[in-house]
Amino acid sequence: MVSINSSEYAAGEHYIVRDKVALICTVRDEADNIAALLNSMLAQSLCPDEIIINDCQSRDNTAEIVRAYAALHPRIRLVQGGHNIAAGRNNAIAHTDCAIIACTDAGLVLHRDWLRHIVSPIERNLADLVGGFFQPAPQDIFELTLGATNYRTAKEIDPDRFLPFGKSMAFRRSVWEAVGGFPEWASHCEDLVFDLAVERVGYRRDFVPEALLYFRPRPNMVAFARQYYLYARGDANAGLWPAAT
Repeated sequence: MVSINSSEYAAGEHYIVRDKVALICTVRDEADNIAALLNSMLAQSLCPDEIIINDCQSRDNTAEIVRAYAALHPRIRLVQGGHNIAAGRNNAIAHTDCAIIACTDAGLVLHRDWLRHIVSPIERNLADLVGGFFQPAPQDIFELTLGATNYRTAKEIDPDRFLPFGKSMAFRRSVWEAVGGFPEWASHCEDLVFDLAVERVGYRRDFVPEALLYFRPRPNMVAFARQYYLYARGDANAGLWPAAT
């Protein structure tokens, strides 16, 4: 599907035709932060044609908040389904026919130019899968310290080896179809499994550090340790990085 984008053209100039872009996210129990994410989605300098929010068995009022936004902003749609983040992403994508999919996660805030930057290599036919970047947005001294010591800067990234994270990626719908979607058997690290499947098929990948979003580091050592325990367990279950074992 294609749409008309006249945002960069003055009245009377030629329109350009581009593939439609869907911005998707799967959420569960995110009532305390979903509004900030939705506000940043709506404030994008490149407006997505659709915003598909998949609610994955929330027990709080996340779905009600999304419905309230959808009532005011028709491009937002709430869908429900899936048993984990991979299944939720697949369900969200199944509910749109857009040719380009941009993917993010709950608990984040998108820079206003994130979408424009992350889909640009695809729209210019330079890549089929694109990874953006992310920066910590700490709210206290512990989070500030964790953000400064635990996360790489864009300058430390090797673009040729960087595998896009599900919280900041875009891809052609045809790529998602070719690899069978996100692996629903994976409770964690499903994005890396997806990336490697895309790489094996031979699709082109790009890294765009200007496509920025902001995340809050874990608020204490217990939460931080649990996060990386789950990452490590996900790596092991998926059989990632066997050379390191």
